Amino acid sequence: GFEFIACTGADLHDFTVHGVWGDGVTIAGRETIGRGSHNVTVTDGRVSWNGRQGVALTWADDVLIENVDITNSRRGGVDMEPAQLDRVVRGVTVRHCTSKTWLLAFPAGSGGTVSDVTISDHHIIGSSTPLVSDTPGASGGRRANWTVERLTCDVAVGTSNGYALQFNNTDNVTVRDCVVPFNPAMAGNAVGVINGGGAITITGNRFPNGKTIAVIDPLPGAVVVNENNSFAA
Repeated sequence: GFEFIACTGADLHDFTVHGVWGDGVTIAGRETIGRGSHNVTVTDGRVSWNGRQGVALTWADDVLIENVDITNSRRGGVDMEPAQLDRVVRGVTVRHCTSKTWLLAFPAGSGGTVSDVTISDHHIIGSSTPLVSDTPGASGGRRANWTVERLTCDVAVGTSNGYALQFNNTDNVTVRDCVVPFNPAMAGNAVGVINGGGAITITGNRFPNGKTIAVIDPLPGAVVVNENNSFAA
């Protein structure tokens, strides 16, 4: 649909993308000049029936995605996956958006750095699980500063393994005031923070029919706050 390569100060506003084979919006860098995109704003748009990701970030920092509806995305919603280990996605804010995706709403599974991410007031109409997958690859380093707040979901989530909201090798994780229902016949793993460090805060969430919030193998000195969460149907 729209592609921003090594751009600074780009603003995409009031737009529609429908039926493209690839990503609705791509924000990336250029190898030959050695830099990614910086200070990019994507607001008040709609992406539908795209063949890959709704919005793809592969090398970018200081990105705002606001009031964007992603529907019937063939793969993910907002995908944050640096193309190479030395590429960075950092300083991303996604707020007041909606998504309906065939695969994950927020995949971030590559080995590169994906840090300083805030997802707030996002509504999921449909998604595979995990809804949020902050899982650097085996060769990736640590990540930091992920916040997911006031995320809501229409459909009951089914998790046979893994977690609906999953964070691996990430310092300073906050999940608060989210509402995600679960299929009572499934495992019901709501939040998993594996090998996290710093401040790990999971508070004020409602996970109807969910069963588990897990903080596994936290780093020495990690401060864990897990309180005021409900699994009541």
